[in-house]
Amino acid sequence: MKRILFFVFSAGLLAACAKSETKTDGPFVIGATREALAEDMLKSNVSDAGKFIWHDWDKADIWTTAGSFSQMSVISGGGSNTVNFSTSIPEGVEASTVAVYPSGAHKLNGNILTVNYPEEYVYPADTTDSYPLMIAKYNPGSGLSFKHVGGMLRIRYKNVPPTAHSILLTFDNEKVTGDFDVDLSAAEPVASFGGGSSSVRIRFTPSTQATNTRHFYLPLPTGELTKMNITYCDVNDAPIKGTSYTKTGSLEITRRKLALMPGLVLTTFEAGIE
Repeated sequence: MKRILFFVFSAGLLAACAKSETKTDGPFVIGATREALAEDMLKSNVSDAGKFIWHDWDKADIWTTAGSFSQMSVISGGGSNTVNFSTSIPEGVEASTVAVYPSGAHKLNGNILTVNYPEEYVYPADTTDSYPLMIAKYNPGSGLSFKHVGGMLRIRYKNVPPTAHSILLTFDNEKVTGDFDVDLSAAEPVASFGGGSSSVRIRFTPSTQATNTRHFYLPLPTGELTKMNITYCDVNDAPIKGTSYTKTGSLEITRRKLALMPGLVLTTFEAGIE
């Protein structure tokens, strides 16, 4: 079956309005913008230096009239604040309803979009990523404007042990991973704490420097955190002795906001407040 190449251009800066789609004899082209975090109008994915970047491995999904999501991949622009996504869809099938970033086990039923917050993230190479969960409503004749449905939690650690390959976060009773329903008919669609799992793992490439600092940007649905445990793990996912830290007290996660944990430092593999 003949296939049509579908391009999406995604910009890193918030624009007043999206560019209109254009249809030529070649590929179907559509413009797209994204909503920045309220604390920094240049941030989405974030490097350790705090620079906004998209990556070559970023992927997003767009709903089609075939009744399923089609995955889009970055084809250019990785490492900057503007990228080009593309996907192939069969002839006679069109983009429809909504797009979701990042790509995942998302589902759509009428106006209810079920987004999936995974139980595991991977930071390729020696970079920091964030994968903020965003959606863009699709209207024929208009571009895509991605907006956050949840918030972000930043965790900053000094002296990360070079044997660490992942960080495991376990929450108290808050379910922060799994499937969450988002009402697309709402003025500001959001995902709220609900069913699923209370733990999430972030995998990364170990640093060769024992005094290195790592920043972790964790996407979360909206809600109130009351207790959280952070533990570094080795290559076999076994906890590293002395790296566990528990935080109690209320921490509110709201849409589009970046919640900051106090800076932490590992001293002889013991976690304390910086």
